[in-house]
Amino acid sequence: VRALYDDGDGVGPRAAVVQPVRRDGRTLLNLTLTILPQELQSLIDGQTLPAEAVATILDDRGVVVARHPGGADYVGRTASPDMLARFRIENEALFESVSLDGMPTFGYFATAPQGWIYLTAWPQETYTRAIPAAVLPLVLSTLVLFALAVGGAFWVARGIAQPVLSLKALAARMRAGQ
Repeated sequence: VRALYDDGDGVGPRAAVVQPVRRDGRTLLNLTLTILPQELQSLIDGQTLPAEAVATILDDRGVVVARHPGGADYVGRTASPDMLARFRIENEALFESVSLDGMPTFGYFATAPQGWIYLTAWPQETYTRAIPAAVLPLVLSTLVLFALAVGGAFWVARGIAQPVLSLKALAARMRAGQ
């Protein structure tokens, strides 16, 4: 069991990890580690993430244990149906989805051997915004240089190909006895 639960004792939700302790192929006991979502939240909050980024830790059922942004407001919520389907068939993948707050996102998730799912995503608009004005001259000059390079390559290729084609034609005439 690696799931988020709340037994109603007033402590609130907890994440449990049960790890069997085996010796000689037999399970001797189960070691249970209980983690408060606040502890995992502090790990996420300790990262230097951009404000628009989404970082989430989910249990093995796809239930949010910790999240940036929003923290405790998202604990206990289940990932979207499309993401749950992906979690079932893939251990890691790039994805395109809609976040729990309704924002279209691109992201990546990976599943740890213990079943935890780590997910990071960014708004799609981050990747689809117009090119900033400062970058536009660089992009245009790169395109012009690329066009010149392609034109130069065709010119050089034609210069090499023309004599080869002439030799081929002469060889064909010689073979024909001309």
